Amino acid sequence: MCSKSCGRVAALLLLQTPLSLAAFLLKSPTQQTGPYYILNPADYARQLGEDATWATGSDGGIPLFDASDEMLRDVYLFRWRTYKSHIHPTNRSDDIPLVVTEFSPNVGWAGEYNTINCAAGHHMIEAGWLRNRTTADSYSRWWVSPTARHNYYYWYATALKRNFDKTGDLGLLRDVVPLYKTQFLQYAAGVLPQNTAFSEENDCLWNAPGNEGQEQSLSGAGCRTLIQSLMFGESNALAALCSAIGDTEGATQMATAAEQWQKRVLRLWNPSISSFDTLRLPHPPSPSPPPPPPPPGWKLDVGHNGTFCCDQSNCIDGHSSFLFEGSLPQADCFDKCLANPKCEFVTVTAKNWCMNAQYCNTTNPFAGEPANDVHTYERPQKPCNRAWGTASFAGVRELASLSSPWYFGAVPKGNASSYASSWLTAFDPNGLGGDFGLRTAEKRAPGYSCSYGCCKWSGSMWPFETSKAITAAINVLNDYPAVKTINSSGFYKLLYQYTQAHTSTWYVMNGSTSHYANLSTSNVAQYLMPGLGDLWIAESGCADKVLSQGQSGPAWTDSAGEGYRYNHATFMDLILSGVVGIRPGSGNKSMLVNPLVSSTSLKWWAADGIPMNGHIVSVVFDSDGMHYHNGTGLKVWVDGILKASSPTLTQLIVTF
Repeated sequence: MCSKSCGRVAALLLLQTPLSLAAFLLKSPTQQTGPYYILNPADYARQLGEDATWATGSDGGIPLFDASDEMLRDVYLFRWRTYKSHIHPTNRSDDIPLVVTEFSPNVGWAGEYNTINCAAGHHMIEAGWLRNRTTADSYSRWWVSPTARHNYYYWYATALKRNFDKTGDLGLLRDVVPLYKTQFLQYAAGVLPQNTAFSEENDCLWNAPGNEGQEQSLSGAGCRTLIQSLMFGESNALAALCSAIGDTEGATQMATAAEQWQKRVLRLWNPSISSFDTLRLPHPPSPSPPPPPPPPGWKLDVGHNGTFCCDQSNCIDGHSSFLFEGSLPQADCFDKCLANPKCEFVTVTAKNWCMNAQYCNTTNPFAGEPANDVHTYERPQKPCNRAWGTASFAGVRELASLSSPWYFGAVPKGNASSYASSWLTAFDPNGLGGDFGLRTAEKRAPGYSCSYGCCKWSGSMWPFETSKAITAAINVLNDYPAVKTINSSGFYKLLYQYTQAHTSTWYVMNGSTSHYANLSTSNVAQYLMPGLGDLWIAESGCADKVLSQGQSGPAWTDSAGEGYRYNHATFMDLILSGVVGIRPGSGNKSMLVNPLVSSTSLKWWAADGIPMNGHIVSVVFDSDGMHYHNGTGLKVWVDGILKASSPTLTQLIVTF
């Protein structure tokens, strides 16, 4: 395989060769054959280690990335290796051979194959950059399969469309889009996930922060910006995907829905804090309808087996009305309920004990009975018709409320400047701008906290939301020219802080002592990956110099064993879509290359082996031409053929 010296030879020969030969040398800058035309995989053997064959071969096929900042390059390669460790076989014989996990250890709240849908959108987007599409396609099919568990909101259609824009694979869309459209309508109605509801009175989707994976959020439960924005993004993406497969009725339905969801997002703008906000509702919604019932005409309340019905706080009267309680065969128990118009619930046991009720109750009338021997059923109509309480803004600036409208494109392009001030807090040291990364809530907010342990979204830095915010910044810099409150320097600052969080700049909580420790001197060093030094990724941490415990920071605050190689966010996508600036065009016929990094920040960089619409793309920037020896400026090759170039960093449109 030819080394970089070939480029130097080519540069000399161009001065002495006929035009035809000079053109050939420009088309083949290194004389390498695909999929890597610029970068030599052997140069990254140390960082890729035992994963090198997967990374650069046919089983995986990552785009290689090189940069004048070695930290940026090494973390990029590290994250591909951690991602690979989360790709697991299902041992199925169908078209779902692989899934992607969030946690390395198995966790009790996961579904089959240890899958969790909370970060599935992040997972799908990252998998979409692999040349081998098995992971992306299999994982996309998994989430519309009947046994997948959906206990969080997620952005399936948004991720699916991003991947489709790079592949043009209509076959996959025809298989999964109709299934997901049905699933999406359940999300929109407040049926999925559990403990959510659509508030007709307030015209918005109610949920608790935990449904987003953002427990202990300061803004609390209500109509939250993240979910209204997500529903806009999903309906908007579904409209495009339905149109692509010829479902014109579905496309129209989803486009109409997108208009409504966008209005709901914009109603959450709180001018008093110049931010999108949460519309708090003081009471939770009615219980979600359970899955289809085994007995005809009844719904099995599978979420509450072992207790009677559901949370009584959801009911107007706040207590149960037992219409009947006694020994009856199951069939007679149902008949007795049907004969009473007030009866909404039937609870039966294996010992033929029957209970009919009108309202809900948390008490277990069958204490001591095995949970599997107690089953509660409800009639198809909603059991509790309760009024919503008075809604009011939470008055809290949170990262999810900043990132989500821009991530999902819910901010109208024609009026974006009206909402541009929301970005100011990202760089405010008393706002969301921590010393070493983005906080999830403002430091000035009452209740702000960043402490030991899991699942605190009251101020900690979470890669899940940090990567969303950086993607949102990428979207703004590409799609919202009227917004001046964030620029490419701001984007790179956020990205650099996020990259630095993977390094020994951040301490890690020592699981045995519950104190922060340096990786190189701590027992958590056992988790490090050979060839990549002290690189690390975890669930959440504190991004400030001085932590609330009085210890120095920044530091990862979740347990080392659970957080190690945590797969809850994007990183490679931020490099390829932000630094390199690749954005697929419409119709799978073109792409935009718009690097969002200055020549001062990175003097040279290259990305190679990028799959795009059946082609391989290579992008190089060299400020003085002395590193890659293929001339100065920005250049884009498709299948080894030079397609576009500029002497400076600028937007380039490339056609296929």
